[in-house]
Amino acid sequence: MHNEIKISQNFLPENPEISIIVPAYNCQNYIQKCLESLVNQTLKEIEIIVINDGSTDSTGTIIDDFAGIDGRIKVVNQTNQKQGAARNRGLEIAKGKYISFVDADDYVDLNYFEKMLAAIKRNNADAAVSSLVRKKNQKEKTQFLFEEEKIILNKDEVYLTFKIPYHWYVTGKLYKKKILENLCFEEGVFYEDVGFLIRAADRINSLVTVPDIKYYYVSNPESTMKSPSSTAKKLAHIDAMLNAAIYIKKNNLNIKEFPIYKRKILFFSVCSFLDRKDYYLFGLRFFSIRKAFDNNKVFLVFNTACFGDVLLCNSLCQNIKLFYPQSKIIFIVNKPYYEAAKFQKDVDEVVVIDKNKEHKGLLGLIKFIIKFKYKNAFCAFITYKNERNYLIARLSGCKNIVSDNLNDIKDKMQKKHSNLLKDFTGKEIKDLPIICNFPDKITDKFNKIILPENKYIAFSPLTKSITKDIPLETSVELIEKLNRAGYKVIFLGCGEKAEEYSAKLNCSDFINLTGKTTITELGTILLHCKALISADTGTMHLGNALNIPVTAVFYRAADIWSPDTKLYKAVTIDKNQTAENIFYATIKMINK
Repeated sequence: MHNEIKISQNFLPENPEISIIVPAYNCQNYIQKCLESLVNQTLKEIEIIVINDGSTDSTGTIIDDFAGIDGRIKVVNQTNQKQGAARNRGLEIAKGKYISFVDADDYVDLNYFEKMLAAIKRNNADAAVSSLVRKKNQKEKTQFLFEEEKIILNKDEVYLTFKIPYHWYVTGKLYKKKILENLCFEEGVFYEDVGFLIRAADRINSLVTVPDIKYYYVSNPESTMKSPSSTAKKLAHIDAMLNAAIYIKKNNLNIKEFPIYKRKILFFSVCSFLDRKDYYLFGLRFFSIRKAFDNNKVFLVFNTACFGDVLLCNSLCQNIKLFYPQSKIIFIVNKPYYEAAKFQKDVDEVVVIDKNKEHKGLLGLIKFIIKFKYKNAFCAFITYKNERNYLIARLSGCKNIVSDNLNDIKDKMQKKHSNLLKDFTGKEIKDLPIICNFPDKITDKFNKIILPENKYIAFSPLTKSITKDIPLETSVELIEKLNRAGYKVIFLGCGEKAEEYSAKLNCSDFINLTGKTTITELGTILLHCKALISADTGTMHLGNALNIPVTAVFYRAADIWSPDTKLYKAVTIDKNQTAENIFYATIKMINK
């Protein structure tokens, strides 16, 4: 239970002078002191925008109690999206002429905003900055101290006053709203302050320092930034520093150079800058080498499961390229699925594991690892927690390994694979459609079968389980309906089961390509079809990857395999799988 709230009732002014943006996440032990310091400000013409970023403790209740008493508090509740998204939401709705950010762990002097506003107006400044005190375990340490009101008109001195690049606090400052126009925080990441502050500071032509007031930065051991460093946090710090260094260099800002990445090994350490590396021994630099920071990374994507599932990894590959444009993606597949990986968007190279022959057993595994040229890769994504693939990644010296959690089945398989990158980086991934770039020219093998004047529909009714197959009588009726509508049906399948099934379809008019196509030829043929009707998930995913209309027919629950209709031209038939329903759903998609 929180303490009694110490505030007097206030109402939201029609035109607030200052909008104070407070992102809050699981800060029940701190939020009351923070809000008390804001609602009891001597300056009353303020609005306090508190974004409850998916808190799971009593933070939300405390915020609501404050809002019920003080009408200047606007409460926004959202699912947890990290501090950058919360601050952006605050910026979107802020009505004040000036903007300030206060973290929910922190607090300010009661005359803080009255003094800040008076100084900024008196000097017609773009921004104001106050002294900042860090509080940790009841001890205080002054990190910024301003003992006089001073107007700064030199851009270089603005950076020095903010102590960039060593302090990246957006807090402890008051900004004219127009200075922040079209600026936003990067979302879904750690260290979102860095990119925002460097851009905001670049716009400030006049800054005033304000004495006699303090912003209290409280070291909260439970906060996101104080939690143990995960790989995602380390990567986010490197990305933030690298992007800031590139921005500074590109815009010719006069800011002291700073390391992007530091690595310590006992008494020895290395600092990587944008264009050099410094080597230290016992804290003393003993030499430097001119070497640009290498942000190129090799990613290994392992999927040796099956044809369709190899395709479902493509969204993961595309997201990797979005986050790391200079990266190289090596896709490791079982030999039969080489072509399914080869033509995928953003896959740079495919490496084949021949599990049944060349790389069979322990000796085959050792042989593969010895010949594998991508030693010490940056990261490997292992789908299905495959122990063999994990061993390859580990023994080849991969720096980071991320493995799938098959116990989590609430998401579709495509998204599950993409979420491996989310687990690794801590960033939100995009739902992207599979994209494969197969050749669209019909080979001599089929150019007398697939004619440009005809309308074709591909048909793949068989699966690995007879209970999931489209029944024979349904297939016969469906083919006849398609024939009457002017479509020629191409029957696709492989193996003895497909041959037996197709032989029983002799009463219908169709082109039988059972066992006659490679994966590449299959992709080319699908590109020349108006649509695909499929019970086989692998063929289904290939149709999705080629962006043709797909009717997915299921006879069991289809949650994790059915195509996402937001991404693909697709319809799922998992109830009333009659020939008539399948026919009309397919024709409707074709005619859209």
